[in-house]
Amino acid sequence: MTIKRSKPFYSKRVYFIGLSVLFLSIFFVNYAAAYDESFPVDMTEMVQAFNEGGKKISGGVDMTLISRYVWRGQYYTQGPGWQPEGFVSGYGFTGSVWGSMALGNEQYQGKFSEIDLSLIYAKEIYGLTIAPGYVHYFYPVGGAASTGELFLMLDYKFKYLHIFTSQFFDVKEYRKSYYGAFGVAFLYDFKERFSLKTAASTSWGDPRFNEAYFTVDKWTSTVVSLDVSLGIEVLKWLFIKPGATYDIVVDGDLRKATGEPNLITVGVDVGFAF
Repeated sequence: MTIKRSKPFYSKRVYFIGLSVLFLSIFFVNYAAAYDESFPVDMTEMVQAFNEGGKKISGGVDMTLISRYVWRGQYYTQGPGWQPEGFVSGYGFTGSVWGSMALGNEQYQGKFSEIDLSLIYAKEIYGLTIAPGYVHYFYPVGGAASTGELFLMLDYKFKYLHIFTSQFFDVKEYRKSYYGAFGVAFLYDFKERFSLKTAASTSWGDPRFNEAYFTVDKWTSTVVSLDVSLGIEVLKWLFIKPGATYDIVVDGDLRKATGEPNLITVGVDVGFAF
């Protein structure tokens, strides 16, 4: 996602470092997850930057190297992963393609195990960003059935504070399953080119969701997530964002099902926009 700043800074050394990291990310790594719990905050910042930039069409590519791929309380790789994303935005709509590839010595190494296609519409009204959308999950290897979710994201911004929620409804393979999240985030821009984001959220799932993903047939809280990231604008069109996330699986039955109730991931996101 693009990061709003007033002036780019130009340094040969920083320029070289930025391009080097971008080059390495293309060949060695990638993003974190299609839509994490605090994504509504990123959506709000994207809408604001888009409106202030005066562009009708914009887009970009994100690439993140991560220690492991975590989604909704479970690891989906045993080691580092590469997860690229490309997106195009215009007239309130954003379409994106996102993929996940394991890089470690494990099954499906070097192959895309997941590809997500999504379309989202975002509108800000008196500080409240409303963003309905659809995401479709494809699993090219492993034989898992593809599925899709309709969702609604809401984010209310008050100065540096964001209060957000996301509601997901499966409409295909796990029809009528439901997953929701609620959280707060602090987003602070400083020194013209830096953006600090901290977030805390909690999530829950209905019996259909928990049965499909955890083999636990009950309605319960799933994960408490804490994350922090620092966005750095290297150039007007190039940014780097290191970050870390700590996920705690809340329910006892879910903790037994996963075998890894405390999930820690670190990564660096590199991207450019047009």
